[in-house]
Amino acid sequence: MVRHTVQFPFRLGGLVLAVSCVQPVDAPELVSMDPAWGWNGETTDVVLLGNDFYPGIAATGSDRFEIDRQFDAWLTLEGNRTPLEGVSLQELDALSARVPAGLEPGRYDVGLRTPNGVESILARGFSV
Repeated sequence: MVRHTVQFPFRLGGLVLAVSCVQPVDAPELVSMDPAWGWNGETTDVVLLGNDFYPGIAATGSDRFEIDRQFDAWLTLEGNRTPLEGVSLQELDALSARVPAGLEPGRYDVGLRTPNGVESILARGFSV
């Protein structure tokens, strides 16, 4: 479980979240990728879907805070990790990204790391 230390409500898109001084946050759960396949000769825009994709939050003063939306995502096949490009938080249950061209054909595990350093893996979640 990850803890955020913030005392003020914040806005993510059209969603306003109220966070108490110390709020426990569940680890992310990566459920699926849409689409779940792509051609090896071209890039593929994808959406990673799941639960609890919380940004990092840090208090920077008595009435200020910063939101860290930097998520990392990757594909792994036989121990070789390929980062996804342009990973961007869309909602608390969706990240957009791009699978690069040139990957070897196969069934890849999909990995995700939140700004808080918590990881989730979707086994065999993407096919090339």
